[in-house]
Amino acid sequence: MKKILDKLFIGVLTLFLISGCEDFLEVEPYGNVTPETFFTNESEAILAVNSAYSAQRAAVGWWASGFDLYGEWQSDDLAPIGWSDGILLYQYGSTGDDQGVSSGIWGAAFRGIAQCNAAIEGIEGMTEEQIGADIKNRAISEAKFLRGWWNLRLAQIYGNAPLVLKTPETEEEKFPSSVSKERLIEAAVNDFEDAAQYLPASYSDNNVGRITKGCALAHEAWANMYLENWSEALTALNACMDLEVYDLVDYLDICNENSKHNKESVFETGFNSNATGELNWRPYYCGVGASDQLHSNHSTWNLMAPSFSLIEEYEEGDPRLDYTFWVEGEVSPATGNPFIPLNDPSRPYQEIQKGTVYYPSTYTDPSVNITWMRYADVLLMTAECLNETNNTVDANQYVNMVRQRPGVDMPPIDISDQAEMRTAIIHERRIEFAMEGRRSYDIRRWGIEEETLGQMDGTSYSERNKYFPVPVNELDVNPNLSNAPGW
Repeated sequence: MKKILDKLFIGVLTLFLISGCEDFLEVEPYGNVTPETFFTNESEAILAVNSAYSAQRAAVGWWASGFDLYGEWQSDDLAPIGWSDGILLYQYGSTGDDQGVSSGIWGAAFRGIAQCNAAIEGIEGMTEEQIGADIKNRAISEAKFLRGWWNLRLAQIYGNAPLVLKTPETEEEKFPSSVSKERLIEAAVNDFEDAAQYLPASYSDNNVGRITKGCALAHEAWANMYLENWSEALTALNACMDLEVYDLVDYLDICNENSKHNKESVFETGFNSNATGELNWRPYYCGVGASDQLHSNHSTWNLMAPSFSLIEEYEEGDPRLDYTFWVEGEVSPATGNPFIPLNDPSRPYQEIQKGTVYYPSTYTDPSVNITWMRYADVLLMTAECLNETNNTVDANQYVNMVRQRPGVDMPPIDISDQAEMRTAIIHERRIEFAMEGRRSYDIRRWGIEEETLGQMDGTSYSERNKYFPVPVNELDVNPNLSNAPGW
């Protein structure tokens, strides 16, 4: 057993020494690593945490780093075209036999959790001579946040899964039982709360991109909202806003390669292809495909397209439609060529622009970051929590801050009815975060699958499609696992 664990440990530590995606991750591999020689100084502790960060660049467990589109795949925001057909489980009533996506996400989550646990345990065992208290607390907090993020993700996507809070040492621990969605989320809340105690509000330039106090508080709130702990969530959100480190930026600047880690970014995973050779593959899959549509650096595979229902959701005059999608006649700032829609009745005329490479840049090596959460989300979560605690009138100002943000300036709302406010928040979140991977999580948290997924053309949505199935190979290996609810 010791030899097996040593091999596992060495494998994890090998990952610690892989260079990452931002300045604080750009470290060259060095030396030989063993369980006895690592965790001897602050630099090694930081390397361990950096490894846990790097796992999120491939959050679906594929070779295509950055291509985390679960929030669109399992929502009503994508049209069922091309390659995405096999991913939209609700669309054709999949039996779950083809589990490439499900297996990838499951594996990525538990690899990420293993890295977090190894970092936490190793750093906790370091002496005062090896590491200062401030760095020790901060590094452990970063790893705890990331572990909570993965556990929340498991709850959101599978409904239940094992809760692994330490490196397995016994045979029993190697084959853990599944726990409920609620237990996974409670564990995530605990990790987020612990992390928020010791994390700084912001970092200097060479550490930009690390988890901050505001990030931990915002995720603590999001996780509590799944448990309908509205007051606890609101407390965390108020604490996040009170830090006064975030602000809304021009909508055009939220998700492009020229405005990384801006004032609105709460949690962001970076890519720097020039420094590390690590590409974000999302632009290849989502960018405009046909060579006559925009030409030059915009021609990609175009395997994703917005649904008709998403395009119809936009209010007349909402500039976010233009910012999120290419619209007919729009001129590319990178090439000077106009956008020409595909002549394909199965998809809208618009094509995805947000999060793809649409400014002059090195298209062959895209460095667009993944923005997991931004300040607009904090504001709209605050509005939702206020509404659910019978403070509907107060919720208006937070929705209006988003509607009237720089570059948008939509008319304000003035709503006093709680149900009407829920509808307004659902609408605002769908538009504000279109193509940012939030919609699927929102649909399932609100329980509105039948009204959304069930109304899509050709759908055979059923309750089992609320979650991905636990991978068959995992069920075969571990008899203590439970499949996802409904499977």
